[in-house]
Amino acid sequence: MANNISRANKIKRSPGDAFVQVLLYVIVALFAIATVVPFLYVLAGSFATEAELTEKSFFLFPTVFSTNAYSYIIKDGSIFRGLANSLLVTAVGTFINMFMSTTLAYPLARSDFRWRNGITNMVIVTMLFGGGMVPSYILVVNILHLRNTYWALWLPGAISAFNMIIIKNYFQGLPKELEEASHIDGASDLTIFLKVVLPLSKPVLASVGLFYAVGHWNAYFNSLLYIDNVNMKVVQQVLRHIQNDLRQEQGGQHDVEHQLTAGEIEAAKAVGSHTGGDHRADHLGDDIAVSVEHGLQDVDGTAEVVQRAAVAIQSGVLDPQADH
Repeated sequence: MANNISRANKIKRSPGDAFVQVLLYVIVALFAIATVVPFLYVLAGSFATEAELTEKSFFLFPTVFSTNAYSYIIKDGSIFRGLANSLLVTAVGTFINMFMSTTLAYPLARSDFRWRNGITNMVIVTMLFGGGMVPSYILVVNILHLRNTYWALWLPGAISAFNMIIIKNYFQGLPKELEEASHIDGASDLTIFLKVVLPLSKPVLASVGLFYAVGHWNAYFNSLLYIDNVNMKVVQQVLRHIQNDLRQEQGGQHDVEHQLTAGEIEAAKAVGSHTGGDHRADHLGDDIAVSVEHGLQDVDGTAEVVQRAAVAIQSGVLDPQADH
C-alpha cells in the first residue's frame, strides 16, 4: 500500500523536462569549474619554474615540479609576519567598525531621539562629499601624528556611512513592543541594546562585519601611505617587497648576461666552434653552450665558465680575433 502511494506521488518528467534539468546541471557545473580553475592555475604556477611561467600563458599541471617559490618565502620569513599583521589589522579594525557603527545606528533608529534626522543627514552628506587624499594625509600625519601606527588604518574609516545606514534600517524594523516590554521590566537602554537589539540583529551584523573585514584585509593604499616600519607592514606590502626583490635579481641577471655577451661570453661562444684539436677548448665550448641554453640561470656557474674561457684565450687556446 505504502509503495503504491509513493509511486503515485512520484512526478513523471517528460523528455523535455529531463533535458532541461540536465542542461541546468551542466551550466551549474561549468560555472563551478570556472570559479575553481583560477585557483588551480595559481596553485600550479606556485609549483612551476620561472621559465615555464614565462613561456606558457595557461596551464594546470607544471611540466617541472619546483618548490623554489615556497623555499624562498619560508627562507625569507617576512610573509608570516605580514600575515600576522594583516590578521591584527583586520580583527581590531573590524571590531572598531562594528562598535562605532552599531552605537551610532541604535540612537538614530529610535524615534524618541530628538536629533536623529539632523545627524542622519550629516552622515549622508559624508557619502556624497569627501575631503580627498591630501587633507586626510595632513590630518593623520601632521595633526594626529599617527604615522607608523595601525591607528592610521583604523581611525579614518572607523564608520562607513553606507554600512551604518543599513544597520540603522534593520534596527528600525525590529518590533517596538520588545523595547517597551524591556522598559517595563526595568531594563536600561544599554541593557536593551546589548541583550535585545544586538542578539536579534545577528544577520545584519554578520553581513556588515564581513564587509568591514574584507575591506581591511584588502586595504593596501593606506598602509602604503602611513606604514614604513618593516615590522608593521601588512601582507600586501610584504608581497610587493618580495616581488621587487625578484625583479631586481632578474634584472641583475640580465645585466650580467648583457655585460658578458659584450666581452667574454662572445669569445667563449666561439670556443664551441673552435676545432683546433685541443680537448680543453671543446670541453669549454660544451660548458658555454649549456650555460647559454639555460638562460644564465646560474650566474656563479656562468662566471666560472667565462673565467675558464678567459684563461683559454690568454693561454692561446682560443684567438678571439680569429674568424670562426
